Amino acid sequence: MWISRRKFIKDSTILIVGWSVATKHFSDKELECRCCKVATMQPAFMESLERIRVEMNRPLKLSSAFRCSKHNCEVSSTGPNGPHTDHGEGGQAVDVTNSVEQML
Repeated sequence: MWISRRKFIKDSTILIVGWSVATKHFSDKELECRCCKVATMQPAFMESLERIRVEMNRPLKLSSAFRCSKHNCEVSSTGPNGPHTDHGEGGQAVDVTNSVEQML
């Protein structure tokens, strides 16, 4: 696993969006918010998620990972500070869409 400072360039402006955590099996693209393309996940959470993926020896299909506060308010009842959002340490939730048959 690696942790790195990412810079995203949009309209000739460099925005530093925070710490981005990707692993061998989960890319920044998979983890980013659909609204703003930011992916700030808690490193300890990502270590646990990667460990689950490795132990299962099967892909985990994510339908959602990090969400900005605005996007989370639009799609979740947890409001602007839900577990998918960053409240200082990064997102701590993902939604997995694998069926039971795919998990066994």
